Amino acid sequence: MLSRLDWMTLTPRVILDIGCGEGKSTQQLRLRYPKATVLALDLSWPMIEHAKQTTHQILCLQADGKTLPLRNQSVDLIFANFVLPWQPDITRVLTEWQRVLSSDGLLMFTMLGLDTLQAYQTFFPKETHPTLYDMHDVGDCLSQINFSDPVLDVARYEMAYHDPERLVSDLLASELWMPQDSTTEKEATKMIYNLTPTEDGWPLTYEVIYAHAFKAPPKTPGMARIPLTNLQKSLPSKT
Repeated sequence: MLSRLDWMTLTPRVILDIGCGEGKSTQQLRLRYPKATVLALDLSWPMIEHAKQTTHQILCLQADGKTLPLRNQSVDLIFANFVLPWQPDITRVLTEWQRVLSSDGLLMFTMLGLDTLQAYQTFFPKETHPTLYDMHDVGDCLSQINFSDPVLDVARYEMAYHDPERLVSDLLASELWMPQDSTTEKEATKMIYNLTPTEDGWPLTYEVIYAHAFKAPPKTPGMARIPLTNLQKSLPSKT
Protein backbone atom coordinates (compact mmCIF):
# COMPACT_ATOMS: atom_id res chain seq x y z
CA MET A 1 0.00 0.00 0.00
CA LEU A 2 2.92 2.36 0.67
CA SER A 3 4.09 2.05 -2.94
CA ARG A 4 0.73 3.38 -4.13
CA LEU A 5 1.63 6.75 -2.66
CA ASP A 6 4.02 7.08 -5.63
CA TRP A 7 0.93 7.79 -7.74
CA MET A 8 -0.16 10.72 -5.56
CA THR A 9 0.82 14.37 -5.71
CA LEU A 10 0.62 15.07 -2.02
CA THR A 11 2.41 17.22 0.54
CA PRO A 12 0.69 16.32 3.82
CA ARG A 13 1.29 18.36 6.93
CA VAL A 14 -0.28 15.80 9.31
CA ILE A 15 -0.39 12.03 8.70
CA LEU A 16 -2.38 9.51 10.74
CA ASP A 17 -1.53 5.80 10.67
CA ILE A 18 -4.58 4.03 12.14
CA GLY A 19 -3.93 0.54 13.49
CA CYS A 20 -0.19 1.19 13.40
CA GLY A 21 0.79 -2.06 15.14
CA GLU A 22 4.55 -2.17 15.60
CA GLY A 23 4.93 1.11 13.72
CA LYS A 24 6.73 -0.20 10.62
CA SER A 25 4.46 1.56 8.13
CA THR A 26 4.43 4.67 10.35
CA GLN A 27 8.19 4.91 10.14
CA GLN A 28 8.08 4.51 6.36
CA LEU A 29 5.54 7.33 6.15
CA ARG A 30 7.81 9.57 8.21
CA LEU A 31 10.75 8.84 5.90
CA ARG A 32 8.62 9.53 2.82
CA TYR A 33 7.25 12.81 4.21
CA PRO A 34 10.00 14.12 6.53
CA LYS A 35 8.37 17.56 6.98
CA ALA A 36 5.03 16.12 8.12
CA THR A 37 3.83 15.46 11.66
CA VAL A 38 3.17 11.72 11.82
CA LEU A 39 0.74 10.18 14.33
CA ALA A 40 0.70 6.47 15.13
CA LEU A 41 -2.61 5.25 16.57
CA ASP A 42 -3.56 1.82 17.86
CA LEU A 43 -6.08 0.45 20.34
CA SER A 44 -3.49 -1.92 21.83
CA TRP A 45 -1.30 -0.37 24.53
CA PRO A 46 1.49 -2.99 24.08
CA MET A 47 1.61 -2.13 20.36
CA ILE A 48 1.85 1.59 21.15
CA GLU A 49 4.65 0.93 23.65
CA HIS A 50 6.51 -1.10 21.02
CA ALA A 51 5.99 1.60 18.39
CA LYS A 52 7.42 4.20 20.79
CA GLN A 53 10.61 2.16 21.13
CA THR A 54 11.07 1.37 17.42
CA THR A 55 10.03 4.62 15.70
CA HIS A 56 11.57 8.08 15.72
CA GLN A 57 10.01 11.56 15.64
CA ILE A 58 6.51 10.06 15.71
CA LEU A 59 3.66 10.82 18.11
CA CYS A 60 1.97 7.68 19.46
CA LEU A 61 -1.66 7.60 20.59
CA GLN A 62 -3.67 4.81 22.18
CA ALA A 63 -7.22 5.19 20.88
CA ASP A 64 -10.04 3.45 19.04
CA GLY A 65 -9.99 3.99 15.28
CA LYS A 66 -13.73 4.61 15.20
CA THR A 67 -13.62 7.45 17.77
CA LEU A 68 -10.55 9.54 16.97
CA PRO A 69 -9.34 12.04 19.59
CA LEU A 70 -8.63 14.64 16.89
CA ARG A 71 -10.21 17.89 15.72
CA ASN A 72 -12.27 18.20 12.56
CA GLN A 73 -10.21 18.62 9.38
CA SER A 74 -6.90 18.23 11.24
CA VAL A 75 -5.31 15.43 9.14
CA ASP A 76 -4.15 15.47 5.51
CA LEU A 77 -3.47 11.75 5.01
CA ILE A 78 -5.05 8.75 6.74
CA PHE A 79 -3.32 5.42 6.24
CA ALA A 80 -5.21 2.36 7.54
CA ASN A 81 -3.87 -1.07 6.66
CA PHE A 82 -6.26 -3.92 7.55
CA VAL A 83 -8.25 -2.07 10.19
CA LEU A 84 -11.72 -2.28 8.64
CA PRO A 85 -12.11 -6.10 8.52
CA TRP A 86 -12.57 -6.01 12.29
CA GLN A 87 -15.08 -3.16 12.22
CA PRO A 88 -18.67 -4.40 11.70
CA ASP A 89 -20.01 -0.92 10.80
CA ILE A 90 -17.67 0.54 8.19
CA THR A 91 -19.99 3.44 7.40
CA ARG A 92 -19.61 4.72 10.95
CA VAL A 93 -15.83 4.31 10.86
CA LEU A 94 -15.36 5.89 7.43
CA THR A 95 -17.58 8.81 8.46
CA GLU A 96 -15.37 9.39 11.49
CA TRP A 97 -12.25 9.31 9.32
CA GLN A 98 -13.87 11.72 6.88
CA ARG A 99 -14.53 14.08 9.79
CA VAL A 100 -10.86 14.52 10.69
CA LEU A 101 -9.62 14.76 7.08
CA SER A 102 -8.88 18.20 5.72
CA SER A 103 -10.51 19.35 2.49
CA ASP A 104 -8.93 17.31 -0.36
CA GLY A 105 -7.25 15.10 2.24
CA LEU A 106 -6.40 11.55 1.18
CA LEU A 107 -7.68 8.31 2.70
CA MET A 108 -5.87 5.05 1.90
CA PHE A 109 -6.91 1.68 3.31
CA THR A 110 -7.08 -2.05 2.74
CA MET A 111 -9.75 -4.56 3.68
CA LEU A 112 -10.74 -8.15 2.92
CA GLY A 113 -12.97 -9.13 0.00
CA LEU A 114 -15.62 -11.83 -0.27
CA ASP A 115 -13.28 -14.58 -1.49
CA THR A 116 -11.11 -14.44 1.63
CA LEU A 117 -11.07 -17.78 3.51
CA GLN A 118 -13.03 -19.23 0.61
CA ALA A 119 -12.45 -22.87 1.56
CA TYR A 120 -13.53 -22.28 5.17
CA GLN A 121 -16.45 -19.84 5.03
CA THR A 122 -18.97 -22.64 5.55
CA PHE A 123 -16.62 -24.43 7.92
CA PHE A 124 -16.23 -21.54 10.37
CA PRO A 125 -19.36 -19.69 11.58
CA LYS A 126 -19.68 -16.21 10.04
CA GLU A 127 -19.33 -14.46 13.39
CA THR A 128 -15.92 -16.06 14.01
CA HIS A 129 -14.07 -14.47 11.08
CA PRO A 130 -13.60 -10.83 9.99
CA THR A 131 -16.28 -8.98 8.05
CA LEU A 132 -15.83 -9.48 4.29
CA TYR A 133 -17.00 -6.88 1.76
CA ASP A 134 -17.83 -6.48 -1.90
CA MET A 135 -15.54 -3.90 -3.49
CA HIS A 136 -18.44 -2.12 -5.22
CA ASP A 137 -20.37 -1.71 -1.98
CA VAL A 138 -17.33 -0.10 -0.37
CA GLY A 139 -17.00 2.31 -3.30
CA ASP A 140 -20.68 3.29 -2.99
CA CYS A 141 -20.26 3.85 0.74
CA LEU A 142 -17.30 6.19 0.18
CA SER A 143 -19.22 8.23 -2.40
CA GLN A 144 -22.25 8.54 -0.16
CA ILE A 145 -20.25 10.04 2.72
CA ASN A 146 -18.62 12.70 0.55
CA PHE A 147 -15.42 11.13 -0.79
CA SER A 148 -14.73 12.01 -4.41
CA ASP A 149 -14.33 9.33 -7.11
CA PRO A 150 -12.91 6.52 -4.96
CA VAL A 151 -10.50 4.11 -6.64
CA LEU A 152 -10.66 0.46 -5.60
CA ASP A 153 -9.02 -2.67 -6.96
CA VAL A 154 -8.58 -6.23 -5.80
CA ALA A 155 -5.61 -8.56 -5.52
CA ARG A 156 -5.93 -12.26 -4.78
CA TYR A 157 -3.31 -14.16 -2.82
CA GLU A 158 -3.25 -17.93 -2.28
CA MET A 159 -1.23 -20.00 0.14
CA ALA A 160 -1.15 -23.71 0.90
CA TYR A 161 -0.34 -25.39 4.21
CA HIS A 162 1.06 -28.88 4.52
CA ASP A 163 0.37 -28.86 8.26
CA PRO A 164 -3.23 -28.13 9.43
CA GLU A 165 -1.92 -27.37 12.92
CA ARG A 166 0.19 -24.51 11.51
CA LEU A 167 -2.82 -23.30 9.49
CA VAL A 168 -5.03 -23.09 12.58
CA SER A 169 -2.26 -21.43 14.58
CA ASP A 170 -1.81 -18.72 11.93
CA LEU A 171 -5.57 -18.14 11.65
CA LEU A 172 -5.79 -17.62 15.40
CA ALA A 173 -2.70 -15.39 15.60
CA SER A 174 -3.96 -13.13 12.79
CA GLU A 175 -7.54 -13.15 14.15
CA LEU A 176 -8.84 -14.43 10.82
CA TRP A 177 -10.54 -17.00 13.02
CA MET A 178 -11.90 -15.89 16.40
CA PRO A 179 -13.77 -18.82 18.02
CA GLN A 180 -16.52 -17.70 20.35
CA ASP A 181 -17.22 -21.09 21.88
CA SER A 182 -15.08 -23.68 23.65
CA THR A 183 -13.50 -24.98 20.45
CA THR A 184 -9.82 -25.55 21.11
CA GLU A 185 -6.94 -25.26 18.67
CA LYS A 186 -6.50 -29.02 18.74
CA GLU A 187 -10.20 -29.64 17.98
CA ALA A 188 -10.11 -27.18 15.06
CA THR A 189 -7.05 -28.92 13.66
CA LYS A 190 -8.88 -32.24 13.73
CA MET A 191 -11.81 -30.69 11.86
CA ILE A 192 -9.52 -29.33 9.14
CA TYR A 193 -7.94 -32.77 8.75
CA ASN A 194 -11.42 -33.91 7.61
CA LEU A 195 -11.30 -31.45 4.69
CA THR A 196 -9.79 -32.82 1.51
CA PRO A 197 -6.57 -30.93 0.69
CA THR A 198 -5.48 -29.93 -2.81
CA GLU A 199 -2.31 -31.29 -4.37
CA ASP A 200 -0.38 -28.46 -2.67
CA GLY A 201 -2.02 -28.85 0.74
CA TRP A 202 -4.78 -27.06 2.64
CA PRO A 203 -5.50 -23.77 0.81
CA LEU A 204 -5.83 -20.32 2.30
CA THR A 205 -7.12 -17.51 0.07
CA TYR A 206 -6.96 -13.77 0.69
CA GLU A 207 -8.86 -11.26 -1.45
CA VAL A 208 -7.38 -7.88 -0.60
CA ILE A 209 -9.22 -4.69 -1.50
CA TYR A 210 -6.98 -1.65 -1.99
CA ALA A 211 -8.79 1.67 -1.83
CA HIS A 212 -8.05 5.36 -1.87
CA ALA A 213 -10.23 8.45 -2.10
CA PHE A 214 -9.94 12.18 -1.55
CA LYS A 215 -12.30 14.06 0.70
CA ALA A 216 -14.66 16.04 -1.50
CA PRO A 217 -15.14 19.81 -1.04
CA PRO A 218 -18.26 20.85 0.89
CA LYS A 219 -21.45 20.23 -1.06
CA THR A 220 -22.97 23.18 -2.89
CA PRO A 221 -26.67 23.76 -2.11
CA GLY A 222 -28.87 22.44 -4.88
CA MET A 223 -26.27 19.93 -6.11
CA ALA A 224 -26.21 16.18 -5.52
CA ARG A 225 -23.42 13.63 -5.87
CA ILE A 226 -24.16 10.38 -7.68
CA PRO A 227 -21.73 7.47 -7.14
CA LEU A 228 -19.90 6.52 -10.35
CA THR A 229 -20.84 2.88 -9.76
CA ASN A 230 -24.53 3.84 -9.90
CA LEU A 231 -24.03 5.38 -13.34
CA GLN A 232 -22.17 2.28 -14.53
CA LYS A 233 -25.04 0.06 -13.41
CA SER A 234 -27.49 2.13 -15.45
CA LEU A 235 -25.54 1.73 -18.69
CA PRO A 236 -26.73 -0.97 -21.13
CA SER A 237 -24.63 -4.12 -21.06
CA LYS A 238 -22.48 -4.99 -24.05
CA THR A 239 -23.78 -7.68 -26.39
